[in-house]
Amino acid sequence: MILFYFFIKLLIQKKINCSMQINHASIHLNWNRDEIFDNATKLIIGSFNPFNPNGDNADYYYGRCTNYLWRSIAEIKGENPNIYFNNFELKHRTMLNHNFCFMDMVSKLEIISNNDQVKSRFVDEKIYTEFSDQIIFTSKTSYVNNEIVINREYNNQILDLLENGRITKIIHTMGNNRIDLDFQTNPKERRLGNAGFQNFVQSIRNFEGVDFISESYSPSARAIRTGGTQYYQNLKTWLNQHLDLV
Repeated sequence: MILFYFFIKLLIQKKINCSMQINHASIHLNWNRDEIFDNATKLIIGSFNPFNPNGDNADYYYGRCTNYLWRSIAEIKGENPNIYFNNFELKHRTMLNHNFCFMDMVSKLEIISNNDQVKSRFVDEKIYTEFSDQIIFTSKTSYVNNEIVINREYNNQILDLLENGRITKIIHTMGNNRIDLDFQTNPKERRLGNAGFQNFVQSIRNFEGVDFISESYSPSARAIRTGGTQYYQNLKTWLNQHLDLV
């Protein structure tokens, strides 16, 4: 009997060791300030911004120099394209002036692998460096000949914010390959019920008086490179249309 319990304990410990949890950066860096949410009538929803305990964190949503969202806002307003880079207070002031705020769909990731070294390499390369939505929304993949399982926890703070009744418009920046024009998601994750992606998006859509815009443009560097000049212009037109920047 003692050997049996010892064996079970080893199995539990092995499972713990094989799992790594990655929180959204906002949890650690105080991004979600009440004064921003209390003032906002428009919500921008993205995917996930990981908190890297080793540093190299963005100062805010879409804050990396490789992302074009704040650059687009600056150009729409006739400002220096780099004026928002590493300038949280200016971002804060602009959000208050134009009544918008940010949240991301995913609040936490759980990365599971039987090989701790491979798991750490995967997280460093794919989560902390590439910030790829393709990886974030993948449930199972192979990396260095090892299976990697990715579990997502969706951000119920979005629902809490909508409950307050101040938000009247939502746009998302994941592109229509992730959430299409009919709000069908990729992946759907129907087997997870209310904890899955499709049902989570539907729960957002269920709020009366909130206009969830189906058309979406991603401000990621990859999307801009792929789409070219016209895509970037469309991104800026779309942002101005829904955020009333000028």
